[in-house]
Parts: sequence; structure tokens; C-alpha cells
Amino acid sequence: MSVPDSIDIAKSRNILLRIAGSDKRVLADPMPNVHVESFSGAAVNLQLRAWVATPDYLETLYALTEEAKVALNRELTGSKEDKAGITVTPDPANPSPETQSGS
Repeated sequence: MSVPDSIDIAKSRNILLRIAGSDKRVLADPMPNVHVESFSGAAVNLQLRAWVATPDYLETLYALTEEAKVALNRELTGSKEDKAGITVTPDPANPSPETQSGS
């Protein structure tokens, strides 16, 4: 997730961890985590890492990504609209199982 550098990182982290923790597909061990991956201009790039069983990977990835986007917008701006300037990008270091299999 890329959020404006004016957004509270700790609050954003708590929102993302709450979302991951509430999804039954996310494993408790290892625990989900959120870290600042990088800075880009006026944005902070946060990365949520949550572990799931391999068959649940894509479905969970899509669900968590969408839920995170909506929750960050709603809880940080009070709106479902994209007023917070939050963007979602895939993690190039961790391709989906589909791309890893060479298909």
C-alpha cells in the first residue's frame, strides 16, 4: 500500500493488522506484520505480510488487498472514495504462485 506521508503510519499498520487478523484464512504463526518498505516522493510504501495455506493464496490476497484499500480510505478519511491518495501495488519480490509455476 502506498499512503501519503501525512497519514499516521501506526494507525495504518493497526488497520492492516486488524484486517489480516480477522481473516480466518490467515495463519496465526507466523504472525502477520506490516512494515515500511520504502519512501517514494510524498508517499510511504507499507507492506502487509500474512501467511496462508497455498490453495488460499490468491483468494486471500485479493480479499485482503481490497479490504485494506477500503478500510484505509474509510478510517483515515471517513470515506470509501479514494480521498486519501492510497494506491495498491503488487509485490514484485513475491510473485503469485501462478507466475512462479511458469504458466
